[in-house]
Amino acid sequence: CAARRRSRCGVWVRRRFGLSPVRYPGQLKLDRVEEMVRKYSDRQLRWRSMNIARTETLTAAHSGQQAVWEEMIRTGLLPPTQRKVFMTTPDSRLCAVCAPLNGQTVDVIGGEFKVTEVGLLPSERKPFDGPKAPYPPIHAMCRCAIRLEIA
Repeated sequence: CAARRRSRCGVWVRRRFGLSPVRYPGQLKLDRVEEMVRKYSDRQLRWRSMNIARTETLTAAHSGQQAVWEEMIRTGLLPPTQRKVFMTTPDSRLCAVCAPLNGQTVDVIGGEFKVTEVGLLPSERKPFDGPKAPYPPIHAMCRCAIRLEIA
C-alpha cells in the first residue's frame, strides 16, 4: 500500500512539474524543492504577464475603434443614431459573463454594454448586477469584439 502511494505521488509530481519521477517524494532535497517552486513561479509570472498584456492591448484597440466611430459621427460620415453590436466568440471557451451580451446593441456615443445576467445557455442564466463598459474587454482574457450595426 505504501509503495503504491509513493508511486502515485511520484507520477503526480512528474506530471505537475514536468520533472523526472521521484522515488520518495517525502524526502526531496531542499534545492530540488526550491527549483520546483522557482519553475512554478516563473510559469505563473509568464502567464500573468501575457494575460495583462493581452487584455491591455485589446482595451487599447477597442478604445481606438470607439474614437474613430465617434469622430465619424461628428464629421457626418455616420448618422448620429448609429449603434454598435457586442460580439462573442462562439466556442468552448465562451464565458458565462459574455454569453448573454452577444448581440446586445447600444448607441455608439455614450452607449455602454451592461452585464445584467450570467450563464452560457438562456435556460441557465441568472440575474447579475455586473459591470458596464463602452467596449470589450469586459474582464481579463476577454476575447469579445464590437461592430457597427448595419441597418
